[in-house]
Amino acid sequence: MTMIDCKIPLKIVSFNEDFEVLESPVCSPNENPIIMPVGTKYVVELHPDANIKKGDDLYLPDDDDEYVM
Repeated sequence: MTMIDCKIPLKIVSFNEDFEVLESPVCSPNENPIIMPVGTKYVVELHPDANIKKGDDLYLPDDDDEYVM
């Protein structure tokens, strides 16, 4: 994964198949290629100040869950 043509820094969060955070480095624009850790199944780009760290879990609601905004 690369940050070519990206104008802002981003936190690149990698998750395993159990939605557990494997790594969450902040990457700068035009940085060298980013190597995802072994076991990465999903990747999300977040604001660099996002409070997420290795070992955190991602919760995805079920289809039956009610959404409130």
